[in-house]
Amino acid sequence: MGLVFRFATVSGHRIDWRLSRNCSVTPVQLGWIYGSLCLISLGIAAVFWALGARFVMLFAGLEIIAVGIAFGIFARHATDGERISLQGSR
Repeated sequence: MGLVFRFATVSGHRIDWRLSRNCSVTPVQLGWIYGSLCLISLGIAAVFWALGARFVMLFAGLEIIAVGIAFGIFARHATDGERISLQGSR
């Protein structure tokens, strides 16, 4: 009876494991979320701009930039992973 490894790929005397992050959002979904967040934030800021509160638009812009940077960092590392390979005794 052969050895059974969970989540491993066995080929001859070689065993490989692929470890990757579990991302709950695809890049397309992340883009839609960011776009809708931008529209909502700018919409609220536009209302305050019309009422005379000019600085709200500045802070809304800063918020959009900060969230965009955070989403960019997340998206850049979303597909990171590692591979463990055992071949014989190595």
